[in-house]
This record gives sequence, C-alpha cells and structure tokens, in this order.
Amino acid sequence: MILPAVIANYQEQEYVTRLKKAVSVFEQAKIRAMEINAIDFKNMSYGGVYVQSEHEKFANYFKPYFNVIIDCASPENSNTNCLNSSESIYKIDRKTRVTGLVDNTYRGYITADGVSYFFYSGRSYVVIDVNTPKKKPNSLGYDVFFFQLDSNGKLLPVNDTDTLDECKSTGFSCAKWVLLYGNQAYRKCPEKVEYNRKTKC
Repeated sequence: MILPAVIANYQEQEYVTRLKKAVSVFEQAKIRAMEINAIDFKNMSYGGVYVQSEHEKFANYFKPYFNVIIDCASPENSNTNCLNSSESIYKIDRKTRVTGLVDNTYRGYITADGVSYFFYSGRSYVVIDVNTPKKKPNSLGYDVFFFQLDSNGKLLPVNDTDTLDECKSTGFSCAKWVLLYGNQAYRKCPEKVEYNRKTKC
C-alpha cells in the first residue's frame, strides 16, 4: 500500500520541478526573442488574428532559443508529429478530452529536455507539457499547464484571476498554484486546500 503513494508523490514532485524549470527556460528564450523581434503581444492577446500562419509565426519567434528536436511550428511539419489522436490532452479528470490541441490549431515543438511548448497567437497562449505528449497522463493540472502572455509579454498562468474552483474542476488554471506552492494538492485533496490558507494536504 505504501509503494503506490511513494510513486505518486515522486511523480507529483517531478511534474512540479519540471514545470518550474520549463517556465524558467521559456522566460530566458522570451527575453532573447524580444531583443531581436518586435513582438506585438497586445494584438495577439486581445483579439489578434487566428489564422494558422500566425500561430506558426508566434511559435517561431521563440524556436531559435530552444534545443528543438521535433519541430511542429512550420508549414512543412504537421502538428501531428507532436500530437495525434492517440496522444490526446485531457482535463484534470483524465477522461474529458481538451479539444483544439490535437487538430493542428496550436503550433509548437518538443525540446531535448523532454518538454513540449505549444503556441496559439489569438490569445497569446503558451501550453507547456512537462514530459511531452508521448508520456501520460497528458492531463491538465498533472503534466500539462496553460499560460498566457499579457500585452506586455509577461507570462501568466491562464485565467489567473479565476478562483481555485476552475483548477480543481478542469485543470486550466492550476499552473498558478504549482508555481506558488510547489505541489499539486488541488488534485490530491481538493476539498482541503485554498489559496493563502491551507496549501498542503
């Protein structure tokens, strides 16, 4: 009975550590990209264009500053190289599929350290899968996290102003909790935790 709990705790800490590292790596890439490119985050974040070429352009701003091993951010490379129907992304219940990520809407790449970054220019979304879609559970709040670049280019957990209820029910806004508290108590004991009060099981 003890071994499954030990494994679960190890996996949780691995997800937390890898997310923090991935965010740091992205921030460094973003700084370098912004030094060279005049990126208009305002237009993308607040009603920018939604065509495929813009998603590719958005992803390609950052690509030179990652060690990319699988590229899904250019027209000649299908996004199905990174995501396909057998590697769906799910909500925190690990049953409900998240639409959009597996139909070539988002563009991205897999890096040498085993992290996937996917981009959607219409809302400046950045989706980080800390162990790539090739490894389960492929679920929001576990190993997949949504972020958004604001009009000034600041990386924020998506739906940053929403309550913890959304994180517990769908997983979309869980990145905020992980970065603040370094755990995933919101899925292990959701009835017990809340922001700025009880933050561990």
